[in-house]
Amino acid sequence: PSGKVLDLGCGEGRICIFFAKNGFEAYGIDFAKGAIERAKKFAEKMKVTYKTDFRVGNVLSLPYPKNFFDVAVDWSAFDHIEPKNWDLYLKNLLRVLKPSGFYILTVFSINTPWLNNKKWYYSGDAYFHFFEEEKIKEIFNKYFKIIKIQERLKTKPKPVFMFYHFLMRKK
Repeated sequence: PSGKVLDLGCGEGRICIFFAKNGFEAYGIDFAKGAIERAKKFAEKMKVTYKTDFRVGNVLSLPYPKNFFDVAVDWSAFDHIEPKNWDLYLKNLLRVLKPSGFYILTVFSINTPWLNNKKWYYSGDAYFHFFEEEKIKEIFNKYFKIIKIQERLKTKPKPVFMFYHFLMRKK
């Protein structure tokens, strides 16, 4: 496999490193400067700096050209974006993802055991949104064909969370 992959909210770069080690050019963006510094060090350690590009930035204002990526991965960035900014997120994603590009999305599930059916909350400055499967379909169906959906329980580290994983392809 080959191509360009974007990790939205890349954190310390584990997804980018995986893709870089498997033939992709991997780009990671995250608002946390410390996470980007650790991602660059991790890429050095794994000897993939030539295949990775990490930068501090905002997923609501992506600094990449139109139709640049074959794959976009979002492991729990979208669920930290307030609903008023979902359209802006989507606009940026659609701009940088190639036609027929793949989008892998992981979000918190409303079925998280301790949640008591709350759909969102704040913890300090951090926003957390918990999705129903149908809500993700409603947001993304117009622009993406949903190929696969899984709901999984994550028990480590604590606390326990349920996540939805979506594999989609841009229409």
